[in-house]
Amino acid sequence: MRSLLVRAIACAFLFALPASAQTVLFSDGFENGLANWSTTGLWHLVDTSDTCGALAAPFPEGTHCAYYGIPGACNFDTGVWNSGELTLLTPIVLPAAGPAVSLHCWTQQKSESCAADG
Repeated sequence: MRSLLVRAIACAFLFALPASAQTVLFSDGFENGLANWSTTGLWHLVDTSDTCGALAAPFPEGTHCAYYGIPGACNFDTGVWNSGELTLLTPIVLPAAGPAVSLHCWTQQKSESCAADG
C-alpha cells in the first residue's frame, strides 16, 4: 500500500499585478471557516491548537487551515485508497482587460511512499 501523508494549508491569493501596486481579487486564509468551500474526503478545518494543526503551524494567516486527514491521527490512512476535493464555491471574476493576473497559493505537504503490501 502506498501512503501519502498530507498536511495542506490552502491559503489562496489572486492578484492583478500592475508594475507599482497590487489589487487583491480574492484571498482566503480559512479564518472564517469552510462556508465558501465544498469539501469531500477527509478535508476539514483545523486550528493551531488542534493536534494535527499544530504540526503544520505556523500558518501564513491567522490560526486556521484546511487539512486533509483523519482528525487526531494526523494522517489519512483509512486502510484503503482515498481522495478528496477542496473546491471554492464562489467563482472569482477576472478583469477583462488590464494587468496580468497571478495566483499565489501556500500549501504544506508531507508525503511518504511505502512499498506495496505483499
